[in-house]
Amino acid sequence: DKRVRFRSLVKVYEELQFFLDNKVPQIKFIDRTFNCSKEHSRKIWTYILEHDNGITNFHFEVSSDLFEEEDFAIFRQMRQGLIQLEIGLQSTNLEAIREVHRVMNIDKLKNALAKIKEMNNIHQHLDLIAGLPYEDYESFKQSFNDAYDMKPDQLQLGFLKVLKGSYMYENRHEYELVYHDYSPYEVMATKWIDYDEILKLKNVEEVLEVYYNSNQFKCSLAYLLTVFSKPYDFYFELSSYYEENNLFGLQQKRVVRYDILRKYAREKLTNKIDFKLLDEMLIIDLYMRENMKTRPEWGVNLDDYKEAFNEFFKNGGNKQLQLKKDGEDYQSKIVARQMHIERVSKVAVEFIIGVENQLIQNSTDFLSGENLQSQENFFVFDYEKRSPLTNDAEIIFLKDI
Repeated sequence: DKRVRFRSLVKVYEELQFFLDNKVPQIKFIDRTFNCSKEHSRKIWTYILEHDNGITNFHFEVSSDLFEEEDFAIFRQMRQGLIQLEIGLQSTNLEAIREVHRVMNIDKLKNALAKIKEMNNIHQHLDLIAGLPYEDYESFKQSFNDAYDMKPDQLQLGFLKVLKGSYMYENRHEYELVYHDYSPYEVMATKWIDYDEILKLKNVEEVLEVYYNSNQFKCSLAYLLTVFSKPYDFYFELSSYYEENNLFGLQQKRVVRYDILRKYAREKLTNKIDFKLLDEMLIIDLYMRENMKTRPEWGVNLDDYKEAFNEFFKNGGNKQLQLKKDGEDYQSKIVARQMHIERVSKVAVEFIIGVENQLIQNSTDFLSGENLQSQENFFVFDYEKRSPLTNDAEIIFLKDI
């Protein structure tokens, strides 16, 4: 059935309210292009905005090149995490896009992603599909790099599914499609991309999922990527390192993944990066997500600062960060457990300041070079205040403690 029907808004509102009243954590609209009718989608987004219960998240698959200022005006009013958007880019190869009968303005899509990212309240998920007609390995690398440069919160690398009755299935012989004869009927080779190349992309997909889509390595990845001319080159090299060391398919603790990234850099990027700076980026990433009980052995020793840190919490903070609130019972030991203080070099903070679209969005006024100390500064990680989009702790910059 190639026709589109629009469900009665009265019925939709009634159903949505039932979910909202029951505080369902997430609702996914499974329309492949939810906003094909701008009026219809805006009415639903407006209803969600006006009836927000502060808990429920709504997921939509959209064509962001269809967005207009009316849509952005609604989005700007939403709380962080009220909605999330999945954008089916699939490819930036226009010949491939035309062949699969899609109409897409990539420049408009790119501008829409950037505009929404600036709002810092909506998670954006961008999809690529490997195995499309007229997309060879080099072309897909370009699509990957183009998509990565759009800075989505997640970049999903998927593979063409050859479903019976679909346009791809009807043209399977012309496209020389080789695919699994069982669900999900995933492509293994085409006229334009061979099996070995698909396997390379499979490996890239896995390390992309671990390091980029987890949102746990933002600072580290940003620094490592300065060595590479294109993002794909980095992820391919990292996937090759995983394969050489038989690291695929292993259940790895989070800290182990940091260790692997660190070892990869030391073995493969010798004389190309500042290893002390990389370690700082890794530490910032590590503590941004979790107050680690056991500090990794490669982290700078903070024993000399323990007494100063304890005094900081006992005194209720300092002029920059006042932890004692008027009229509230202040318990320094509880507050200390909810926070972590990290010594950070001037070089590390300068790198973070210098990166376009700041790496640490959930922060409090530390991106100001004039406040930097000559050698060391401090980040306070507050685990009671987390970003609804990334679950990262809020970071407060202190020039002294």
